[in-house]
Amino acid sequence: MKKQFKTTTNKQLIFPNIGENIQIRCLDIDKTGFGISNFNGFVFITPDLIPGETATVKIEYRKGSQWFTSIVERIVKSKNRQKAPCSYYRFCGSCSTQHIVYQEQIRLKIKHLEDVIYRIGKLDVTINLELVNAEEIVSYRNRAIIPFRKQKNGELSLGYYKRKTHSIINIDECLVLDERISKLIKPIKLDLESYNHQTNYISDDIKKIRQLVMRIGTGTGEILISIVSYKDIKEELLIMAKNWLNRWPDVKGITLNIQPEDNNLIFGKETIVLAGRDYIEESFCGLTIRLATTNFFQIYSKQAEKVVSLLIKWFSKDKTIKSIVDAYCGVGTISLPLAQNGFRVTGIEINKESIGLALINALINNISLVNFKTGNINSLISNYIDQTKGLVLDPPRKGLDCKLIEIIKNKLPKKIAYLSCNPATLARDLKLITNKNSYKVEVIYAIDFFPQTTHLECLALLNRINS
Repeated sequence: MKKQFKTTTNKQLIFPNIGENIQIRCLDIDKTGFGISNFNGFVFITPDLIPGETATVKIEYRKGSQWFTSIVERIVKSKNRQKAPCSYYRFCGSCSTQHIVYQEQIRLKIKHLEDVIYRIGKLDVTINLELVNAEEIVSYRNRAIIPFRKQKNGELSLGYYKRKTHSIINIDECLVLDERISKLIKPIKLDLESYNHQTNYISDDIKKIRQLVMRIGTGTGEILISIVSYKDIKEELLIMAKNWLNRWPDVKGITLNIQPEDNNLIFGKETIVLAGRDYIEESFCGLTIRLATTNFFQIYSKQAEKVVSLLIKWFSKDKTIKSIVDAYCGVGTISLPLAQNGFRVTGIEINKESIGLALINALINNISLVNFKTGNINSLISNYIDQTKGLVLDPPRKGLDCKLIEIIKNKLPKKIAYLSCNPATLARDLKLITNKNSYKVEVIYAIDFFPQTTHLECLALLNRINS
C-alpha cells in the first residue's frame, strides 16, 4: 500500500512525491474546469473534481508551482455534480463544466469575477447579476469553427480538440451549437468522406482543408457554410457546395476561405463564393444585420441583445450626451441600435470587411446618424472623443493597450461602457482607467454568454469624476 499523506489539518509542511496518493478537498476550479485544492501549502489540480468534493488522488506530475493529480477514489460527491449531457464531453475540449449544474457554474464564474476585480483591479464595486443567467444553456452558439484533419490512414476527422492535445475528437453533433447547424455536421462530414473514398484516399485536396465554419442567424434561420483551406480548392468543392445549397433551404451561401500561413490564425485574407451568397442576414435588436464568413459577432445573440438594450438605457439617462464613439465596432451591432435611438455614433474598426458590412447595415436599415471609420483604434480615436461624448469599448480578450488608455484619460469622455469577455484583462484595464480619480466604476454586469464553460462576459459602466 502506498504511503498516505496526513490530513489537511496537519500544519507540518510535507513535500509532495510523484506517484504518491493523498486525500484532498476541492475548493475551486481553474479556467479549464479542473478542480483546485490546497494541501499543506501546495496547489493541486485534478480533472473531474468539483468544489465540495473530497477524493483520494494520485500525484502525476508537477508544472511550475502546481501539482497535477488523477482521481483514485471519490470519497465525497458534490450535490452540484451532474451527468454531462454530451456524449463527447469526457474527451472533448470545447466545453469544460457540463458536469456541474448550471447555477453552480454561475456561482463559480461570479466568484472568479469578484476575485480578479478585487485582486487585480483593487476595486470595490457592485457586481450586478440581473442579466447573468442564460435562457438556453445548450443549443445557443450561433457559430461553429470545427477543426478538420485527414488522418495517416486516410480517414477523416471533424471535431474539436481533445483536452490539452492537438488530437481531434471526431463528432457528429455539438450540444451547445444551435441545433440547426449542429445537425449539418454529420452530413457535411459524410460528403467529404465520400469524396475521399472516390479519390481512393490518395487525393491531397481534402488534406488541404483546415476548418469547417458554420454561422446561423438565430432570428432568421439563415445559414452560411464556409470551408477554410490551405490552398484554393474551389474546383474540387463546387459540385458539393451546389448540392448543399439545393439540399438545405436555410443554407444561403457556401464560401471558401484560403488561409495558407502555418500559424494559429483561423482565417486568411481571401474568401471565395462557392454557391449562393457570401453573407447571411440576422435579426438583431429590431434591425437587419448582415454577417459574413470572417467578421466578429457575439456568439450568443439573445444575451448580446440584452447588453445593447442596457447600453441604450444607460446612455439615455444622461441628457447631455448626444454623441457616442464605438471602438471595435465590428459590423455595427452596437453602433446601429444606438444611432437608431437618436445618438450620433462614430464606429471605429480595423477590419475593412467589417466596416464594409457596417456601412451596408446602416444603409439597409435606413440609419443616418452613424459614420464608420476604418483603421487603428489608437490612431483614430483621438479625433472623435471629447469630454461631451460617451465611449463604448468592446476589445478582444487581450483588452486595451496602455496607449489607448492614456488617450482616454487625456480626452476624458463623459461616460465609458466597457464590454469584455476576459474578467482578468477587464480588471487590469479598470485599475488603470480609474487611477488618479479620473473615473469611477458605477457597476459591473455579469452576463453569461458561454454556458457549459468557465468563460463570462462582463459590462463595466464608468462615470467621469472630474470635469
